[in-house]
Amino acid sequence: SEARRSAADFIHADPDDIFFTPSGSAANSLAVNGITSENPLVNRFSVFCTPTSHKSMLEACASCPDHEFLRVTPEGAADLSHLEYLLARHNKYRKDVRAFVCVEAANSEIGTINDIPAVGSLVHRYHGILAVDATGYIPSLPISMEAWKNHVDILTFSGHKLHTLKGCGVLWKHKNIALKPLIYGSQERGLIGGTENVLAIASLGKALRDYS
Repeated sequence: SEARRSAADFIHADPDDIFFTPSGSAANSLAVNGITSENPLVNRFSVFCTPTSHKSMLEACASCPDHEFLRVTPEGAADLSHLEYLLARHNKYRKDVRAFVCVEAANSEIGTINDIPAVGSLVHRYHGILAVDATGYIPSLPISMEAWKNHVDILTFSGHKLHTLKGCGVLWKHKNIALKPLIYGSQERGLIGGTENVLAIASLGKALRDYS
């Protein structure tokens, strides 16, 4: 669709990797619970999350049986030294599960911006998966998945931050990431069931064209 193409152009991504959700919170819930519930007998995960994340990300991570919060610097950014300590400890003692790290690209309340390529490089060095909530980032800073695709596995954001109609979020995922639907149905290639909010999606497409 035209809106999907606009969303892809906005973050310099492939339209086939773009999925529309009912909100940014829904995108975060799908990112976390869609990963951790996928084939639970085979693909188990230890979840790590920054405590400054949006409530939707925090509570989704807290719903996972194996979760832990990352330290942040006095400025509110993810503490990379602590993250590396957690990942190294995880890989030493939890070889049966995979690390899944969730951070925000930027915090719109305190102004902190995370170094996503640095976080992603560290996570991938320890064979983990990185999900990034970019809702607080997109109104002010450009995103290029061409630059981030080797560092980020899942990216989410909410359209309302770009002054669209409420009721539409975006989830981008790398092609090798499998997510289990939270709501079953045929919409969004079977990943997000339920009738789409077409008006909000069209509003998002128009707003993204104006920003591009």
